[in-house]
Amino acid sequence: MSTNITKGESKKLIKRNGAPLSTLRIGCNWGAIRTHNGFMGIGRQVENVDLDLSCIMLDNSGMIVDHIYSPLYRPEFLSRYGMPPGKLLSNDSSATHSGDEAKGSENEEEDTDKEAITVLLNKVSRDTESMFFFLNNSGDEDFSQIPFASVRIYDGAVSSEGSVLADFRIDSSATYNDKRAVILGAVKRDDDGWAFHAIGDVTADRNLCETIKRILVKYSPVDINRQQKLN
Repeated sequence: MSTNITKGESKKLIKRNGAPLSTLRIGCNWGAIRTHNGFMGIGRQVENVDLDLSCIMLDNSGMIVDHIYSPLYRPEFLSRYGMPPGKLLSNDSSATHSGDEAKGSENEEEDTDKEAITVLLNKVSRDTESMFFFLNNSGDEDFSQIPFASVRIYDGAVSSEGSVLADFRIDSSATYNDKRAVILGAVKRDDDGWAFHAIGDVTADRNLCETIKRILVKYSPVDINRQQKLN
């Protein structure tokens, strides 16, 4: 049986037998934008959508010690924000990105993750206190225009029964006008392992560097703990 986490909640990353979780995977799926044109709207046009899943790793003082995001981001753009070039493998080889996907699914029934980050928790460097996961749109659309965008957090292998820890769905509705990024959540070291903290904040950030700055300003390992105690 799967365990769900709602926004603002946290969950220790342990297996059903109580053993510490060893593998965590974050996967996202989304749809291409389909429009109708031509006589009586019979013709169909498909517009690709490029969402990017990313992660930054922080130490216990809230400073970035490593990162995972698309290497297709222009280095000159990143350098304006003081960020290094993108890469798909963390320095300690614990976190791996599946690679940049610049298209959305044309069929909602295609339930395959377009991008994913897999983390081997027992290989994460001791310098890393927390890992923040977030999603940005590299195009001109906002989330109100993107069909069936969703992110799933898996506790271990994707194919295992009851492996979904959290499921974020972003409806293509007016609620998400001008919203172009989602801070999904953070994985933080606990006394005897790791815990997942669901954030689920949808923002108007126009690029991943703005989202990274928001994370560094608004969140820190200490802030997350305080929020959980208040809840």
